[in-house]
Amino acid sequence: MFKVIVQRSVFLKALSYVQSVVERKNISEISSHVKLEAFGTSLTLTTLDNTMSITTSIVADIEHNGSLTLPVHTLYDIVRKLNEETIELKIDKEQPNMVAVASGFSLFHLPYLKAEKFPRIDVGNFECKFALPITSMQRLIEKNRYTISLEDARYHLNGIYLHPILESNELRATATDGHRLSSSIITLPKDAKNMQPVIVPRKTIFELSKIIADKENELQIETSATKIKFTIDGITMVSKLIDANFPEYLPLIPYNNELYFSIFSSDLAQAVDRVTTILIAKSQAIEFIINGSELQIQAGGDNQSLANEKLEINSNMENFIIPFNARYIIDIMSAIGNETNVSFKFSDQISSVLVQAENDEKTDFVIMPMRV
Repeated sequence: MFKVIVQRSVFLKALSYVQSVVERKNISEISSHVKLEAFGTSLTLTTLDNTMSITTSIVADIEHNGSLTLPVHTLYDIVRKLNEETIELKIDKEQPNMVAVASGFSLFHLPYLKAEKFPRIDVGNFECKFALPITSMQRLIEKNRYTISLEDARYHLNGIYLHPILESNELRATATDGHRLSSSIITLPKDAKNMQPVIVPRKTIFELSKIIADKENELQIETSATKIKFTIDGITMVSKLIDANFPEYLPLIPYNNELYFSIFSSDLAQAVDRVTTILIAKSQAIEFIINGSELQIQAGGDNQSLANEKLEINSNMENFIIPFNARYIIDIMSAIGNETNVSFKFSDQISSVLVQAENDEKTDFVIMPMRV
């Protein structure tokens, strides 16, 4: 008959993980539901979309085993707004097509669907299995999330490219949208030597980032030719991979650029933030004007408004002017952080620019100057 009692805080956290996967506009009703499976002392929650699924289990007081599905966003909003800590979910005897959600003096009735209608998740077999420190995965995501392409036409760039480099015992993560690129390296886990290169979709990356934000244990990763699986603290995410070839990117990183300037990252980030105040969109152009130990940052807005910042730098350049997309600079500074020197390395005013943080020799950023 399905009757369970759960703790609100525990249930809410589990729902927060699974509900964000589900699109609010779904073609089928069942796709907007969460499957609830009650058995023994465990309540298992599962959601999915056309590319990924998330499953997690929580401890619950199960009075009657059973399984069914409920509209996940409605259920999440109800649980989020309840005040009492204990929540009871059960099939209503008087309205057998409804689930009663009761907590304190609050009572809701939600229509449910049979669990048998929920799409079956074909996980398949995984050839490579390894563990990764959670800080390493957080680092790879944080350094590369901003450069993932948002253009659906560039399907092969809609994710982060992960691949092992056996010669140097490294695992490299790279992303690019065609205008900028980021690439970061960590030590290759010992069991990942047989891992095949994979492109993990953008949505999967962002959902994984939410899940691991407050975690401390190791992240278990499994890969096959078509899927990737992440497991941590009773939460399992299975995602399709992007079936495409990632471009040969290493030749695009201009390690031989010899002109440079360096500056403390927070000083640059704050200055760029100030001058972009007059811009309608952060994606508009700003100019870097480099003269010896001085960097000027200029921006021109509507109605002939102007902004100018002067900063002290170390450089080997004179009378060098180059325009950048302001958003690209802001994103790089966000990925780098505020407590380090950052170097911009150039060959000329029209070629790609290498950006590196002094405290991070394992990450490279590449941006193209803006054409104005």
